[in-house]
Amino acid sequence: MKFITQKYIPVFLLFFSLFLIVSCKEKPAKKTLDHYVETEETTCPYGPDSLNQWNYENQSSWQHICPGSTCSGGDQSPIQIVMDSTTRDESLKVIFDWRNYNVKVRLKPYTLQAEYRDLLNFSGLDYSTKAESKKYKLMQFHIHTPSEHKVKKLVNGNPVVNQSPLELHFVHVNESNEKDLLVVSVRYNGSGKATDEADIALLKFATTKVDTKMKDYKVSHLLPSSKNFWKYDGSLTTPGCDTGITWIVMQSEVAVVQSTIDLLKQRYQNVPNNYNAREIQKNNSKVYSNN
Repeated sequence: MKFITQKYIPVFLLFFSLFLIVSCKEKPAKKTLDHYVETEETTCPYGPDSLNQWNYENQSSWQHICPGSTCSGGDQSPIQIVMDSTTRDESLKVIFDWRNYNVKVRLKPYTLQAEYRDLLNFSGLDYSTKAESKKYKLMQFHIHTPSEHKVKKLVNGNPVVNQSPLELHFVHVNESNEKDLLVVSVRYNGSGKATDEADIALLKFATTKVDTKMKDYKVSHLLPSSKNFWKYDGSLTTPGCDTGITWIVMQSEVAVVQSTIDLLKQRYQNVPNNYNAREIQKNNSKVYSNN
């Protein structure tokens, strides 16, 4: 090996210095999925102080407490779906690909949430209309008791409004556009059995310790067997109530055991009476049915 002669030492030192500068230059922070799973995290605090914090007892103050939010604007969620007033569109398609995965349980001030923070998570769905087709990744799901969406239908000629005791929101982000969110809503009633797959999966969610992972979690078991749905354009249901959200509301309820629903409600005790449902909102968006 030849030694570097004195003649070339300055040149060597110059190139070596440039190498160090380039290699030590601050690299952009590695993109994580943390901000995706916080899609319903409020920019203003939740709490009992109705003057400075938002809560479910004083929902009319959300817009005032959270400047910059759109909570008093149009196209808000949740809504009451009137079955006889929906528009049929058979071109609407949702293909679920929710895979078993390790999911972290997190307790938030106003709900219990399960988060997919791993970049290797491939759970998601394909959503398509006549005009376009999109792929979405499942980022998190959380609970609302009672259900936020209500369904109005005729029973023996009389209008009946159904509000389920539990609703889960499965928040998805577009793989190509992180600002494009799609939320799948599934409602649950307490008429099921402990041997039902849905109740087994929900009970695991209800009993897993906070900040630990549910191993190989079978999230697909939380879906109804019928995949018929309603679709409308709405908002997030907590401040700042961001609009432009695609909502997929599954038409069928899922039967689980009532005691499992009660266990879930007991997990978040900062919410009076375990009531964390936003009131029904005005929304001019048309509601479509895929069947």
